[in-house]
Amino acid sequence: MGWSICSMCLGAFWCGFFGVICSLTSYTDHKSAEYDRASYKKKWAWCCSIFGVLFSLAWITALVVICIVMWDDTKEYLCDHVNSSYDFC
Repeated sequence: MGWSICSMCLGAFWCGFFGVICSLTSYTDHKSAEYDRASYKKKWAWCCSIFGVLFSLAWITALVVICIVMWDDTKEYLCDHVNSSYDFC
């Protein structure tokens, strides 16, 4: 469940949310001795959490690469449209 919350905080909210829901229902099924359903939901929770973390890391990496590769265009956009009081303007 910790990775689900981590993926929710990183930006893949829905993947993390479904990971938390699957994790909680897996816990409930395990407590009621339905081990097959608990195992199935646990696998879904892991898949949602892992996908959410990987997706979040991918978009953060893409954002950093875009800002580095296209720094001149990014700087021009920031100076023209956002706030011209930055030191690099």
